Amino acid sequence: MERIAILNLPSPPGMDVHRDTGGGFGTALYVSRRTHGHSSNVIFPTFIPYLATSLRRAGYEVVVIDGQAERRPLDDFVARAEREEPSAMIALLSLPSIWGDCEVLAELKRRLPQTPVVGIGPVCVPFAQEILTKTGIDLLARGFYPFYHGPILEFLRQIRLKPVHQAREIPGALFLDQTKSGPSVVDMPLTTEQGDGSLDDLDLDAYRLLPMGKYRLSAMGPRGRRTDYFPILGGKGCHFNCMYCPYPVGFGKRVVLKSPELIAREMEFLHENFGVDGFLFRDQIFTADRRRVEAICAAIMDRNLTVNWAVEARIDEVSQPLLRMMRQAGCIRIQCGVETGDAELLETIGKPGLRMTKIEENYDHIVTEGIFAVAFVLFGLPGEDMAAAKRTTDFVLRLNCDNVLCSVVTPYPGTRLWEVAQEKDLILSYDWRRYTTRHVVMRTETLSGKDLAKVQSRFMRRFRLKQVGRMLRPGAHRGVGTLSWRGAAYRLCMAHEQLLGRKT
Repeated sequence: MERIAILNLPSPPGMDVHRDTGGGFGTALYVSRRTHGHSSNVIFPTFIPYLATSLRRAGYEVVVIDGQAERRPLDDFVARAEREEPSAMIALLSLPSIWGDCEVLAELKRRLPQTPVVGIGPVCVPFAQEILTKTGIDLLARGFYPFYHGPILEFLRQIRLKPVHQAREIPGALFLDQTKSGPSVVDMPLTTEQGDGSLDDLDLDAYRLLPMGKYRLSAMGPRGRRTDYFPILGGKGCHFNCMYCPYPVGFGKRVVLKSPELIAREMEFLHENFGVDGFLFRDQIFTADRRRVEAICAAIMDRNLTVNWAVEARIDEVSQPLLRMMRQAGCIRIQCGVETGDAELLETIGKPGLRMTKIEENYDHIVTEGIFAVAFVLFGLPGEDMAAAKRTTDFVLRLNCDNVLCSVVTPYPGTRLWEVAQEKDLILSYDWRRYTTRHVVMRTETLSGKDLAKVQSRFMRRFRLKQVGRMLRPGAHRGVGTLSWRGAAYRLCMAHEQLLGRKT
């Protein structure tokens, strides 16, 4: 039986990359580590069990080599791949780590020149020429996270029949073709059938291929408690198409949903076999269908699962009765995109049709129901000036939320924001190592990069002071969703891990 290796590439020196975030483009933290590997908080790569399921059902043996979870330096990672003697290797590339990923793949091809290598991920299409030229890998496969199996299975079928360099007519494939003027990228369109997939079609035993005890996604939960979440997909795809959002690019606009019963069964399997008791639903529109959410909650409660879980949701899609049922089923954290506190920007760029009063009302409902409420906040949207940034700051400070995740907008290739930013010459840096969601790489028409950095820093300082005030209020610890001194300890712990690159 042919053996296929699925690779989670180690992070480059000085960076911890989280490949499963940013719509599949990945996000990153700078750390002090000087070698390939990973330092802390390794996020489970959810595409792997789905890809492994497709490969195994096609008759291949699958081995997973996770350079992040195993914290492997470059030489050690490549040596591990050599020992497995795979028939082919498949790796997900990320935007902040793109050139470090290319370094790893180039070394794999140097040491295993006869082994076909396939690259996947939304970053592969805009950077196809550079990736294929720098690495010498054989193929890049189109697809929407987590479904890349269509072109890969056809590629593997073809190389069974003829040499790799003759494998050409593969829909969804990108590869280099030698012409008189030099190598050029051949980009074969992806067929509808190849781009499709079912989240229900998951072999739960594929989880056993991974070092399950080595993944942890820590985030703050109720009372500021540090909570570990395991990411799962209950659905994927988003049809809202916000101009700045990478989700439609990486996960696709077509919404694919897993059945509520199979979601509960997957949670039960992970809880019983690996001790997972916290889950993060990576669904982009978890609360879009109220009846479906109710069915998921009912399926969890029917199995008497004592687990906690968190979701991302649109703030205008939640209601108090729905939140109450979610809390009863174990939901302890909800993250919603506020984006901006400027009404005009919210209507034209952020979330058309959403009203500021609705945001405030529904955050009150979340906190009232005892769920930890998190607001996504963005500075740097096109058209934002200092007055609009101040309105965002003032609005979020009034908002009844427990925490914020604040960033300066990143123009991801393939989004409408990327096109607008290029047309208006707003992009400040093409150093992809800074496309982490934590660094300023784009200005607005009136705010410079330094202005935006100051705005973000000033906002976070004021929000943290607000949190301290809540911690000091008499009776502050009685509220289930209220930050406590335990939250301060959590922040110190995470700072130690993320900035020093050490695991506590």
